[in-house]
Amino acid sequence: MAPRTASFDDSDDDSDAPPPPPPPPPPPPRMPTTPSAVTKGRSWTRRSPRSRPTTPCSTASSAAYAGEQIELNLDEVLADKTNRDYEAGEEEEVDTTKTNDKGVGMSRKKKCGIFAVVFLLVGGAVGASLGVTLGKNSNGSEKNAANGNDGDSSSTLSPGYSPTFVSGSKAPTPNGEEYVVKENAAMAVLKKNLPEESYNAVADPDIATPQNAALNWVLYDDTFEYDWDGLALDPPASDAEFNFMQRYVAVTLYTVLDGDNWENNTNWKTDAGVCTWHGIICYGDVTDEAGGGRRVQQQQTSENAIHSLLLSNNKLRGWLPADISTLTGLVGLEMHKNKIIGQLPPHLYNMTTLRTIFMDDNKLTGTIATEIGQLTNLEKFTLNENEITGSVPTEIGGLEKLSLLWLFKNADITGQIPSEIGNLANLTSLALFDTGVSGNIPDLSTLQKLEVFRVDNCKLVGDGYTYLYNVPSLKVLGIAGNEFVTGTLSGIEQLVNLEELYIGATKMDGPLPEELGQLTKLKYIESSATAFTGVIPASIGDLVNLETLDLSLNQLSGGLPEEIGQLTKLEDIALYGNALSGVIPDTIGNWANIKYVDMSENTFTGDSGLPTTIGQWESVVEIKFHNSGIGGILPTELGTMTSLELLDLSLSGIGGTIPTEIGSLKTLQILALHENSLSGGIPTEVGLLSGLTQLHIQSNSITGNVPSEIGTMSSLEFLNLEMNELEGAVPTTIGALVNLKGITLSKNFFGDVLPSELGNLVNLNKIIATDNLLSGQIPNEITGLKSLYQVNLDNNCESIGTNESPSLQGDNLELILSHIVFSGSIPEAIGDMESLETFTAANNKRRDSNGLSGPLPESIGRLSKLYEFDVSDNSITGQIPSTIGQCLGLGIVDLQENELEGDVPSALGNLVNLESINLVNTFLQGEVPESLCSAGVTIYVNCSVTCTDGCCTDYNC
Repeated sequence: MAPRTASFDDSDDDSDAPPPPPPPPPPPPRMPTTPSAVTKGRSWTRRSPRSRPTTPCSTASSAAYAGEQIELNLDEVLADKTNRDYEAGEEEEVDTTKTNDKGVGMSRKKKCGIFAVVFLLVGGAVGASLGVTLGKNSNGSEKNAANGNDGDSSSTLSPGYSPTFVSGSKAPTPNGEEYVVKENAAMAVLKKNLPEESYNAVADPDIATPQNAALNWVLYDDTFEYDWDGLALDPPASDAEFNFMQRYVAVTLYTVLDGDNWENNTNWKTDAGVCTWHGIICYGDVTDEAGGGRRVQQQQTSENAIHSLLLSNNKLRGWLPADISTLTGLVGLEMHKNKIIGQLPPHLYNMTTLRTIFMDDNKLTGTIATEIGQLTNLEKFTLNENEITGSVPTEIGGLEKLSLLWLFKNADITGQIPSEIGNLANLTSLALFDTGVSGNIPDLSTLQKLEVFRVDNCKLVGDGYTYLYNVPSLKVLGIAGNEFVTGTLSGIEQLVNLEELYIGATKMDGPLPEELGQLTKLKYIESSATAFTGVIPASIGDLVNLETLDLSLNQLSGGLPEEIGQLTKLEDIALYGNALSGVIPDTIGNWANIKYVDMSENTFTGDSGLPTTIGQWESVVEIKFHNSGIGGILPTELGTMTSLELLDLSLSGIGGTIPTEIGSLKTLQILALHENSLSGGIPTEVGLLSGLTQLHIQSNSITGNVPSEIGTMSSLEFLNLEMNELEGAVPTTIGALVNLKGITLSKNFFGDVLPSELGNLVNLNKIIATDNLLSGQIPNEITGLKSLYQVNLDNNCESIGTNESPSLQGDNLELILSHIVFSGSIPEAIGDMESLETFTAANNKRRDSNGLSGPLPESIGRLSKLYEFDVSDNSITGQIPSTIGQCLGLGIVDLQENELEGDVPSALGNLVNLESINLVNTFLQGEVPESLCSAGVTIYVNCSVTCTDGCCTDYNC
């Protein structure tokens, strides 16, 4: 039955390997104290300066930055997680300014003196040249071609994620003093705003960190017009500080999270305001009617702080830096479906404005900190599909606004479900499935807004879920896969809004209550592998919205109620593995939308078989009634099922013939009618089944020849016709089945020779044609089939000879030619079958044939993979070749009942993997190698052969 995950998208995109963990934290900041240290720095000594801003930044209020709420209607932006990301590449009309958050700082002292020394050393000519350049910059006429704008000074994460963040040094410039002011101002602001660990990562310019790379870009490459004068004030101007910090933090995130390789990095690290950068939503974003509803960025001030980061499914790789915590007005953090590693930074729990955290489907590790209780405005929190460990903290129970909590698919989340979750009065969705939570489910009946409760496949026990029967808002209840969960369905009728019920693979028992029919909104019932007993209630027919009904592997009995035909929306039904009986009602023909039907392994009675009304199933894809006892005959109405891909009616007591209408099933891929009582011939219409990959009609009473039309079944991979009454020659058209992997023809009356066209079947793995009337030679054409690993022609009643070069080339090859009227000797070419593992050609003295004759070939020594060699009961002569000692993989050797002579070769002692050897009823003599005795090999010999310490079993003594 097709799996259902109606409530959650469990898909996983793992196209890239997870990146390695972040580099170790930098050492404590080191202040440059010598000229050599200064010249290694990242200050004014690297590049010529850019033009200064001609207008100051706005000085509007910094209320948003201070955490004051701004009244904006953002529900439409943040209402649904799946609709939050802006389309990649969408152009937006934006202002070129925007705010920033916290960054990383460095000490830039004593550089003016160094600049003076360097400048004097450079000389007047260089100074004049620089003066020309600076003149161009100051009047804004053009950018300096010599100012280093030939590349980005910062390095970001490569696709393989080996970060190298370069600091380097600038060439000295006449106005380097300007850069000293900028750097000192920047470092002071960074030290004031950043968490200590983030500041340490930027304090030393000689350490390659993403924070240093980000600051390099802001100071030397960013053409955005900062208010450096305002930033240098003591205290700095609020808007100047705000703009610098927010921009710095955005660039740090970009650098740490491998922004150059994002799916969409539109406007990132450009001179545009950060509010225009893809995935950033700001408080100041408004809708411009003239702009067709696009975001328009107003003048950048602290009122336009970053509101949300919407970077989901964008190929982010790296870790979440603590710098993000300086975005004190952040409301939405959405980065799910990326490759983010490491732990959530502790400072994240100080961001009390956060309402949504969507970090699911990443590679996050570590625990959920108890400090999560500080996020009192949090409404939606998803960490599912990560590698989170530890228990669910009880402090989550203090998040009164929380409506959604998804932690599923974190196998190492352990401990009990905290009872404090019962305090989350606004909780609507709780998903902990596929985790290691254990114990009983606490009383959560206080969650009167709860709609989704999923704890499938955990380690829960008991019947605590029954408390939820008192939560009428519940739409999805999932406790499946908890093998020690107990209880019954008594009282479930109170869940009048229930749409999905997943309770399979538990120890729930008792009958299916008649009241189940009151849950008329139910769409999915999955209750396989439980212990429900009794009958399927007639009220099941009242579940008119039901799409999936899975009651398989229970202990249900009785017949199918007529009312089950009222489920006209039903798509999947699985009732296999019960003890259902009686006649299948005609009303099932009303399942107009049915796609999957599986009623195998039941005890339906009567000879009525499948009702003819199933011809109305126009959308059905799979029908399974294996071992169901339905009896009857195959209805001709099967031919109307134009979407059918699998039909399995095996072992069900079906008689009659295969209807010709079967040829109408153009989409059929698997036809399994084996182990029934079918008679008549194989209809020629099977040749129309060009999409069929498997045909299983073995163990019936089918007669006649195999129609030549079988050669048009171009997709066929497995053909099993054994144990019928088929006769005649195997049709040569079988050679057209180029996709065929296995053919089984045993226990029929096939005569003549195997067709040489078998050599066309380049994908063939095995030919099994035992117990027939085959004759002639094994076709030489099959020797080129490199996929062939088994040829079994055992027990054919006519003479089959060997070719001079039957060198089959398949891997792990088995060649079984026993119990046939075999003639000729084993050819030397057998040594060419390098992958031969089993060679059995025993018991071939039959009628007027003496079986195999002649000596064993010396080439046997080349069969290094040979494990079993059985040529017993033939007429083989000569000595055992000493080359047999080279077959180091041999485990079983049976040479009894032959005319072998001479001494037992000492080379047998080399067979270190030998388990048994039988030399009885031959003319061999001499002594068995002592090494075989000491190895515990089972040895059977005549009295003419001696063994050390009686380790052999003697015959005829």
